[in-house]
Amino acid sequence: SDVQAGFSFNSDITVAQEIHTADQKKFLSWGGDYYNGLNPTVLNNLNAKGDSDKSQPNKVKVTWNYNAPSGKTVKNYTFITGQKSDLSDGYSITGTSAKEISFYNPFLGDNYFKVIANLSDGSTQESEIKIFKVDETAPRNLKIGSMANCRDMGGRKTVAGGKIKQGLIYRTAEPGSNPSQEIKDELMKRFKVKSEIYVKDGGGSTSPLGSSVTYYNCSMDYGTSSYSNMSRNAERLRKVFSHLADEKNYPTFYHCRIGTDRTG
Repeated sequence: SDVQAGFSFNSDITVAQEIHTADQKKFLSWGGDYYNGLNPTVLNNLNAKGDSDKSQPNKVKVTWNYNAPSGKTVKNYTFITGQKSDLSDGYSITGTSAKEISFYNPFLGDNYFKVIANLSDGSTQESEIKIFKVDETAPRNLKIGSMANCRDMGGRKTVAGGKIKQGLIYRTAEPGSNPSQEIKDELMKRFKVKSEIYVKDGGGSTSPLGSSVTYYNCSMDYGTSSYSNMSRNAERLRKVFSHLADEKNYPTFYHCRIGTDRTG
């Protein structure tokens, strides 16, 4: 029988979904000078100042219709999504028997996906590869467990009209000395990181993610002013960029403690 039979998709996949929260959109759509104009009053008006974590993105949702073959029922669905049209980079999410999936960390723009129905007799049926859309406004904010300030450095448009590739460089807070399984799964299985660049003061010689991740200790001192970080840590920054210049390190993530000053 036709393995694509039984699936149809709702109109929601043709409408670009928004991963940014209302506060994030307010900040990103501000028309002023971010460098010189962000005094405390402006920051408060943009809901961008305070002690709460406002970096976490929204989930996206994809729904579908499916009719199982006669005499069979659906145990659950597997949702596979990626940036490549053949899903060779696909990431699998196991859902329930509900005809929908909600999840974090899609790519900005077009996302390819297919749905697999896992049936009661052990057989499967899968849909054709389709596209769902996400608003292309950078940055691609990410949800990685309890970590804050996680973003893909790709997705931004260049002056020449191109676009920086997504899925290569991530800026984050630190994963901790004993990362949760959720953090490990996102960084290792979903983002497939090969290296970690550590810019917090101190540091060791191995990644808490394990020996398969190459660890680069480029620790920076914080000093009394974050604005002097670049000049004061010039030699350490040169180390960071020497690692970024080596393609074997990609995908990579870099971080200090909470992913703001030294990471920025």
